[in-house]
Amino acid sequence: TSGLSFSAIGLYSDLKNPNLNWTNINEITRNNLKVAKPMLLYVGLSFVYMIIGIMLAVFRTALNLDMTLTLAIYHVICIVAPVVILAIYIKRLFNAEELFRRIGG
Repeated sequence: TSGLSFSAIGLYSDLKNPNLNWTNINEITRNNLKVAKPMLLYVGLSFVYMIIGIMLAVFRTALNLDMTLTLAIYHVICIVAPVVILAIYIKRLFNAEELFRRIGG
């Protein structure tokens, strides 16, 4: 789900601001920072998930939580953010006619 939501962000940014001024076919994908932004967000979100997992493991014994409950809390936290991001960008992508009209399609 996370990878799909961040791929949708990259697709949306490419549709919103396409690179139409190129002289070589390799220029279309080379130096495309619009793809790097979602990738960096994905890496950052993965780092946050790792920190949350470590914190849950450390505080599991202090809070006397069952392992099943700890895993359930972790999975809910890991699913909420990508689903929200995906929902926002899918809503924007369903306005594809407007995006294609902007690029002259």
